[in-house]
Amino acid sequence: MGKRKSVKAPDLYGMVKQSASDKVIGSVSYPFTAVETQQAFPGCTGIAAEMAAEEDAPFYELSKREMKIMLSDAVVDINQSQNCSEASVSSGIYSFAGDIIQQAKHVIDAATAAGGNYEGPDVKELKKIVDKGIKGLVDTLGDWGMYEWCPYLRVVVEKEPNIKLSSPRIDLNGIKIKVTATGELWAKHPWWNCHQWCTKWEKVIKCTRIASITVSPRIKAEAHAILQAAGTKIFAQGKFDKLCLNYKILDKIPLEGLANKALRDKLVFVYDASAFVATVPLLGSNFAVGSLTLPPSSDGLNVGISVQQVK
Repeated sequence: MGKRKSVKAPDLYGMVKQSASDKVIGSVSYPFTAVETQQAFPGCTGIAAEMAAEEDAPFYELSKREMKIMLSDAVVDINQSQNCSEASVSSGIYSFAGDIIQQAKHVIDAATAAGGNYEGPDVKELKKIVDKGIKGLVDTLGDWGMYEWCPYLRVVVEKEPNIKLSSPRIDLNGIKIKVTATGELWAKHPWWNCHQWCTKWEKVIKCTRIASITVSPRIKAEAHAILQAAGTKIFAQGKFDKLCLNYKILDKIPLEGLANKALRDKLVFVYDASAFVATVPLLGSNFAVGSLTLPPSSDGLNVGISVQQVK
């Protein structure tokens, strides 16, 4: 094995103390909008390929088991739910599933009336859809899927948080935020169209928005900031550790991922090492910042500065 290269110690150290952070945080006007992002649903045919490539995609694909539970709950909740948003989602699911069953019934009736002139889907399969009802659609409708999607998210920090400076991670505590989020439920599913005197029917695949809700709860959030060097400057990037909303459709979507994606381009300037080097009389104008490191520190932002001679 080769010899391990020794790591050269920084030539200078700079530090930002807690008192400086307190002054900066105190100077911010609250409430302020930390995140606001909006994007339309990409369509059922493209969602799997398009969103699978994204690390923080704002959607969730329901499993067959979850779809069955959602359909069963809709049958029960439609008459019992006291929560307006919950009732709205259940009503949308109930209506969507009922329309599919009703359309299957139309095809069966048309096939009976047309007799030997009927052309279209297997009537026996359609009868299963009608007989098993809403709760049985997962098993009788064939290959179909449901997606939960968040087209809009806004995060507003309402009060001054408690920030404890440290390197290279800053923990943000006591963050009270108001989250406005829209959740949509979509389905990719079979449908039957009549195209000639309703004796001939064709099976097609539709993409349908089943339900949509918007909520604006006030919650406590868990977050931190990571320090990173870029040239001669140090920046902080905020990141939510957990951002969950306990509402139908939104409860399974990783909203922290959607928020963090929006925060990637919002770097907060913390420190300029070149300005610090310029204030050191011994170095004068013959040296510049070569590299920066972030040595661990529990009571401030510690920056290690290596300098190089300017030729």
